[in-house]
Amino acid sequence: MISSQNKFKVVLSGVNINEAGQLKVFKEMINAFLKKDVHLICIVNDVLLFKSYDNQKLEFIEFPEIKKSWFSRLKFEFFDVKKISIDIDADIWINMQDISANTVCKNSFVYCHNPSMFAKKSFSYLLYDWKFFLWNYLYKYLYQINISSNNAVIVQQEWIAKEFKSHFNINNIIVARPKNSTKYFADDSNIENLNFIYPSLPRVFKNFELILNAINYFNDNYPHYKNKISCTLTFDQFSNKFSKYLFNKYSHLQNVEFSGILPYSEVQKRLKNSTIGIFPSKLETWGLPINEYQENNLPIIVADLPYAHETVGNYNKVHFVDPDNYKYLAKIFKKIIDGDDIFYEASYKNENQLINSYDSLVNEIFELSK
Repeated sequence: MISSQNKFKVVLSGVNINEAGQLKVFKEMINAFLKKDVHLICIVNDVLLFKSYDNQKLEFIEFPEIKKSWFSRLKFEFFDVKKISIDIDADIWINMQDISANTVCKNSFVYCHNPSMFAKKSFSYLLYDWKFFLWNYLYKYLYQINISSNNAVIVQQEWIAKEFKSHFNINNIIVARPKNSTKYFADDSNIENLNFIYPSLPRVFKNFELILNAINYFNDNYPHYKNKISCTLTFDQFSNKFSKYLFNKYSHLQNVEFSGILPYSEVQKRLKNSTIGIFPSKLETWGLPINEYQENNLPIIVADLPYAHETVGNYNKVHFVDPDNYKYLAKIFKKIIDGDDIFYEASYKNENQLINSYDSLVNEIFELSK
C-alpha cells in the first residue's frame, strides 16, 4: 500500500473526455486527489475545460489532436502512451475512459463508463450514429485488451460489475457510485401541469422517441389537455445527424422545446420549475439526471431497466415504464394530470459493499497500490 501522506505522482488520463457526465466524474476525481499530498497530472484534450483550477499540485498535459479521430485515440492509448508513461514515471496511472492503456506503471487502474457493448442492436443506431453502432460491436474487444493488467477495474453499478466478471473473467472490480447515497423524498403536492426537462445530449440510445411519440399521441388523443404538458429537450437541429432527424420529425409539437445546449445554471433553474422528472434512456452506467430529479424532490418516471432501478435506489415516488411503449406513457401523463396517484415507493438492496464517494474511491486506490 502507498501512503497518501508521501508526495507522489498520480496520472488521471482523460484524453477523450469533453462532455456531460464523464467530465463531471473526471473533475470530481481531481477534487478528491487534490485533498491528498500528491503531484496530480491530468492528460486531457482541452485545458480550457479546466480553467477554473488553480492549484500548485495540479499539472495539465494537453493532446488536442486525440479528438480528431478514433484512430488517433487508439494510437495514443496503445502506442504513444507507453513512452509518455515512462517519461512521467508515475506511481499511479488511472485511465478515466474505458480503455486499459499500454502504460508502464506499477499501479494501473481503469474507470469504465461506456456500456455500449451491452446495448441491444438497432438499425436506427447504424442510420443515425454509425460510430456508436460500430463501437457497439467492438467495445468488448477494446475493453478486453490489457484489462487484466490493472490493479482494479472501476465501474459505477453492480449490473456492470456482473457483466464484466462474466465477459472478461476478472474479479478485481470496484463498484463506485458517482453520487453519495443521500436520502431524498419527493414532494406530495398535486400536479396540475406536467412541466419537465430531459437534460441529455442527442445520442441514439437516450430514447427521446419514447417521450416525443408519447406527447404526439397525447396531443392527438387528449387535445383538451395539450396546454397542460411542456417538455424541454436540451439540443437543437444543429447538434448532429440524429438531432436533425428528431427536430424534423417532431418540431411540430408545440409543447416541446428544442432549446439547444443550456448552461448548467439554466438547467438547474428549469429543474426547480419542473413538476416531474423523466429519464427513459435505454443504456446508462448511471444516469445522473435521475439524481438531479431527486435532489429537486420530483416524482420520477424512468425506464424499467436494471441501471435505473440501481440509480433510483430507495425513493418514495417512482414509476417504471416500458422503454418502448409510448402509448402507456401518454396514458400515464393523463392520469397524473387527472390527479391519479400513479407513483409508488422503490427500493434497491445492494448485493455488495459499495464505495459511495470520490474521497473513498481515492482512499481505495491508495490501499490497492503497491
